[in-house]
Amino acid sequence: MPMSKGIIQPTNRSDDEKKRFLNEYFYYEVCMLLSAVNILCEFQSLGKEQAYKNLAMEHALVHGRLLREFFYSESRKKDDAHPVDFVSDFNKWKTERPPETCLIKKMSQRANKELMYLTYTRKYGTSQEKEWDFEPIRADLCKVVKIFLENVDTKYWDDPLSEIQQHLS
Repeated sequence: MPMSKGIIQPTNRSDDEKKRFLNEYFYYEVCMLLSAVNILCEFQSLGKEQAYKNLAMEHALVHGRLLREFFYSESRKKDDAHPVDFVSDFNKWKTERPPETCLIKKMSQRANKELMYLTYTRKYGTSQEKEWDFEPIRADLCKVVKIFLENVDTKYWDDPLSEIQQHLS
């Protein structure tokens, strides 16, 4: 599917479909990211087996990478969701949206090289540089989620978005 370049245009999907997307799929991605990071932190503090840590880490990477693409992608495929579809004022959102942090950028790049694709640039062994500190990544992504929710048009608002907003307050 070709990707649009330049100015990203809103989708022609119905308001009901966009509301359903935000309150089901977007909600799911945010909840899964938060849950995965919580589990990973718990596993790390309890010294759980590496396999458990890897499961939680991969789970957090998948959902974190997906949210990064949603918030910061400058292009889209025909059926991709994008903030332009949901915010009242896209220029205001782009002004208020926090810049992509080094942590978010690095998380996405490493997820691409170490999880999403089988590459020769994966980190080997158990070196310190292979470790992930997800709490600051979660904090950076949560800032973006919070500001996005503040900009979402009220016609797309429902209980799941309120739940996320309460959790982030």
